[in-house]
Amino acid sequence: MPVQTNYQLNPDLGFEGQLVDEELHNITTKNANVVLGNGLAVVRGTGDEGGTLATATGGEFVGITLRTLAGVADGSDVQNYGINESANIIDFGKVYAICEDGCVPGAAVNFRYVAGTGKLGGFTSTAVANETDVVPNATWETTATAGQIAVIKLR
Repeated sequence: MPVQTNYQLNPDLGFEGQLVDEELHNITTKNANVVLGNGLAVVRGTGDEGGTLATATGGEFVGITLRTLAGVADGSDVQNYGINESANIIDFGKVYAICEDGCVPGAAVNFRYVAGTGKLGGFTSTAVANETDVVPNATWETTATAGQIAVIKLR
């Protein structure tokens, strides 16, 4: 029987869409109008409870998708919320997400409505003209270099 003999000295900080801790937070659900990955910005979609990825500026930010182990696996075996599935969305509290351009505590959080050099629904600390909108009442809470996981606090 194989035995694990190598261990990371420092475990991963977290995974996209994972809750950071059990501090006060609020989780709602939205009906996924498109396939929604983990740790992405969601805006109001179609229907009373719809949620989707922004494809234009001015979308009403409703929260960030929480990590799921249910749903539809993509080509990398990552589980996503499928179309018309109930997606868990955090709109208050702390969640892990990838910061495309690196961040420091207190920096503004922006989300992509144009994939550009990142991915649709992804996050940056610097506004990119004609590609990102600001997440209202949100800040980065940890330091990260470009492409690393960091903590977003939604207020």
